[in-house]
Amino acid sequence: MTALPHPLVRAQRVEVAGTNAWVVGDDDECLVIDAPPGAATAIAAVVGGRRSLGILCTHGHVTHIASALTLSDITGADVFLHPGDYGPWREVFPTRWPEGLLMDGITFEVGMARLVGIHVPGHTDGGMCWYAETLGSVFTGDSLAADGAGRDLPPAQRTRLLSAVRARLFTLPPLTVIRPGHGPDGRIGTVRWTPDSWT
Repeated sequence: MTALPHPLVRAQRVEVAGTNAWVVGDDDECLVIDAPPGAATAIAAVVGGRRSLGILCTHGHVTHIASALTLSDITGADVFLHPGDYGPWREVFPTRWPEGLLMDGITFEVGMARLVGIHVPGHTDGGMCWYAETLGSVFTGDSLAADGAGRDLPPAQRTRLLSAVRARLFTLPPLTVIRPGHGPDGRIGTVRWTPDSWT
């Protein structure tokens, strides 16, 4: 009996009130990247009957954490967070901890794709991005968007974020698609050379 080819992995955008979440996977399983405020039900609908392997937080803002926990309760998926953002988590949820720990270089397999975690501190201490070479994409949360990095941040925080973005994200192939937490997609090679990315 000939085995059928594995379904192709795809990245599905879930946009609620101008904030993006991403569901990455095939017809059988998926990973969720971020759970913006008020988006848990919409994300769960996109997940559908698939097995959810985890909810990967790109940062630990309280509203995102709360939504991730709601989505976890709906889907049964574990929540993964970088320890740099445990402080905000503990302030609101002192008796419940994220089930999974995120660190630089950690990998997740979903379908035929691998997502590699990249620690990009600045937006928050535990900021994480996710590079999927198979998809030619990097899921950047609030660290990098099509129009640049570090918007609406205090100067010191913006400087730290820009330094991390230059060192960790601008080294990716130029055609890598940026899948951001807000707004439309972009490309690393385009954003890398905008004046906003260097000032």
